[in-house]
Amino acid sequence: MVSRWLLTLGALSAIVTGCAGILGIESAHLDEGMSEAGGEDASSDAPLSSSGDAGVATLVDGSTPSSSCTPDPNWCKNRCGDVLDNCNQIRRCSSDCGPNNVCDTTAHQCKCVPLAGWCTNKCDSTTNNCGTTQGCGGCDGGLTCTSNACGCVPTPDTTTCAGKACATTVNNCGQTIACGVNGSCAQSGDLCQASGTCCTPNNGAACSNRCGGVVVTNNCGQMVGCPAQCAIGQVCTGTTCCTPDNVAACAGKSCGTSTNNCGQAIVCPDTCVAPNSCGAGGAGPNGCGCVPDDPCATQCGSPTNGCGMIVSCGTDCSNLCPCRGGTCSGTRCACRIGSCL
Repeated sequence: MVSRWLLTLGALSAIVTGCAGILGIESAHLDEGMSEAGGEDASSDAPLSSSGDAGVATLVDGSTPSSSCTPDPNWCKNRCGDVLDNCNQIRRCSSDCGPNNVCDTTAHQCKCVPLAGWCTNKCDSTTNNCGTTQGCGGCDGGLTCTSNACGCVPTPDTTTCAGKACATTVNNCGQTIACGVNGSCAQSGDLCQASGTCCTPNNGAACSNRCGGVVVTNNCGQMVGCPAQCAIGQVCTGTTCCTPDNVAACAGKSCGTSTNNCGQAIVCPDTCVAPNSCGAGGAGPNGCGCVPDDPCATQCGSPTNGCGMIVSCGTDCSNLCPCRGGTCSGTRCACRIGSCL
């Protein structure tokens, strides 16, 4: 008798466990002494943290990043031709080196070219337009060499070069005279112009807010290439530098993507909190919403719909309890053992 009673009790226990497992019915709901708050449907009004960014807009893959190096605006001073700048980008410095000078494309420096007719009407040892000593021979016809001139007394160079700070001119003896410092400007980096005036190139002003290597004309009339990139934190948009304003681009948007003032596609900080998510429930691509579920398909009583709203499902368990004839306990249908036999 004891053995049969134990077998019967074991069978009943298995039936109870089976009824509880079907459709997710927890055995905890079969215990009349367990609090409903500890059940699966227990919820809290406290919002959950979103898994999105905490407040910084990020670039969508493929967008142009901001510059990580600020180009030196004076990089082309004392340089010519195409050179690598301090950001390791090609900078097109001007190849206009002024009169009697050419750009050494290997050294990227302007170098002086000695004038072929420097010795015309000159004699003895002279200092040519490149500042080097050049012998011009003696005078023909028995003429005396005076101040490097044959049969002629040259006017002082200061008089001949009046009004000229550089370049060359011709004196009263038909000699070519180099004005300034051997035909160049006294200040290093200045450009000697054909008129004999010196100009200080302001490439920084000419390329202000410009990028992409665009070629512009500076204040000295030189064609110079601007830096390839902008200052740190800026974006090169076409040939113009732009400072991204992601805050303004994401204003009024709780999440999703946007386009900032520089044309970059960005992902706005996700401020949605559970159970809301970005774009759900018809909230749009930049709003937070929630898509409710139908708890009445598996629960009874007053469960929540997944969006924090309480739904009234009634207490009829005839279609919910697999054992039929169950009763609603909290928000779950608890099977009666007798109806499952």
